[in-house]
Amino acid sequence: MPVMDVQAQALSEAGARIRKLQEQMTDRVLRMAAEVQKLMEIVPPAEAKAFLKARCNLPAAELSTYLGFAKSLKGSEDLLRKARASFPVVKALVTADAECRQEVLERMQIGAQIASKDVAAIRRRLSEAKLTVAESMETGKVVSKLATRLKVRVDGRGQRSRSDLLHWRHCIHLPDP
Repeated sequence: MPVMDVQAQALSEAGARIRKLQEQMTDRVLRMAAEVQKLMEIVPPAEAKAFLKARCNLPAAELSTYLGFAKSLKGSEDLLRKARASFPVVKALVTADAECRQEVLERMQIGAQIASKDVAAIRRRLSEAKLTVAESMETGKVVSKLATRLKVRVDGRGQRSRSDLLHWRHCIHLPDP
């Protein structure tokens, strides 16, 4: 068998195994959220949290994700499973606002691969879109003040530091002062 065929076969098999493992990991995250929710319905919340932290060694950050799942992602389990959402993505979705969460779930629905950094980028874009003109101008003033401070601090670099900052301003789409 040619080398390319062996490599292609190995890649194909590894891809299938990895996707299967990702599905299992997502399924376990969802099952864990369901178990935590069941416990919360039976045991008082404070007692359940203490039990999960002390007896199950569940870190507080993970616990807050599982607790928030019922409020924010209930009903999206099948979509998350289909998208093979990782724990960091589920955590980012739980902490995101409803508008951001909805956009991410819509993207997952059409087959987009979503990472936690994508959720953060969508959250940031939606937040910036809500800025008023005055807030946007204030952000521009902050950048201008930063530019002035940087120019004074890096006096030896002179023009280069200013052009770097102007490039940075352009990259984050801030208005000119």
